[in-house]
Parts: sequence; structure tokens; C-alpha cells
Amino acid sequence: MNESQFDASPHMRYLLTKGMSRADYIRFLQQSQHHMRAAVKGFAVAGTSLLDAGNRLADVAKYFLQHAADEHNEDEVCKADLKRLGAPQTATATQATRDMCRVLREQSLSRPYRIIADSLVVERIAATSGELFFKALAQNIPDDLHATQYLQLHNRVESDHAHDAERLVENIDWTMAEQSAIGRACCESRRRFHDFLAQFVPKGVVK
Repeated sequence: MNESQFDASPHMRYLLTKGMSRADYIRFLQQSQHHMRAAVKGFAVAGTSLLDAGNRLADVAKYFLQHAADEHNEDEVCKADLKRLGAPQTATATQATRDMCRVLREQSLSRPYRIIADSLVVERIAATSGELFFKALAQNIPDDLHATQYLQLHNRVESDHAHDAERLVENIDWTMAEQSAIGRACCESRRRFHDFLAQFVPKGVVK
């Protein structure tokens, strides 16, 4: 994954320096829940499918199943943060959010090993940029830092997820077709995650 290419995007630069308003942070948590729930289902389906196949990707399958459990835990913490903020714990998914969740579903159902792209892209970005994002956000919501437990957990857990995914990718003897499929999945995940983040940047401030 080319992290510098993503980090250079205007929307990412804005969020890492300006953060979000309280209202946008609430929307971010609400929309993130949709992604986490899609990830729980997607990683569970992919992990079970690969385990049932009993092939050389058994370690990947176990990683996926643990990932699903971790995402469920993060969802519960996110829900608690919304409660602390006095905000609704559910909200309708936006088009950008639905698109990102759709990618997860497609990756888990067709050549399920491809869902590792979510770890290689989304979680790698969280691991490398999470601390800066948190600091920028904290400047905007100093009275609501008690409601950032999800972000703090997310930054820790996703760093582990990303490193474990990279280790698996490096240590498994992938076929050329598998490598190509994972590469395409990473490009799609990166594009959809960029669109997901863009919805929390005020219109007109990023050209």
C-alpha cells in the first residue's frame, strides 16, 4: 500500500490538522458503526470459508475470525461513546458508507482472502495517522474527551491488525493471481475509504 499517496489527499490533510466539529464527530461515530458491523460479518464469513476449505490459508482464516471479534468489541465501545455524547446510537448509512460496506461484503464472498485489503489499507491508515487525528479532534471537543474511548481503542487495536496483516501477506506464498486480486482490492478499499472520510469535511473548504 502506498500510504503517502493517501496521506497527501486534501481531505486527510484537513482532518489531521483541523479535526472535526462535535456534530461531525457524532456523524463519524455513527457511520463508523456501519463499517464495523459490516467488518464483523465480512471477516467472520471470510474466516469460516477459508477454515472450511482447510487449505494453506488457515492462519489467514484465524486472523479474520479474531478480527471479527475485535470489531464487535470496538462497536460496543463506539456505542458507549455515542451514549456519552447524548447522541442517537444509530443513523442511516450514507452512500459513501454503504459503498465502503459493499466492498467489504464483496471481498468476503468472492475470493475471501481479499478482505485482508481492509487491514492493509484502512487499518494501516489508522495506525499511522490515528494519533494526529485524535490530537486535532481533541482541540475541537475539549469537553467531550470522555467520549473518545472508541478512537483510543481503535488506534491501538488497528495498529496490531495492520502489522499482523502485513506479516501474513509477507509470509504466505501467494499465487500471482492472489497477489493481483489483493492489489486490486487494496485500490478499491483505499478509494472508498477516501470517500468515507470526505463526508466529514465541511463542504467548500477542500478544493
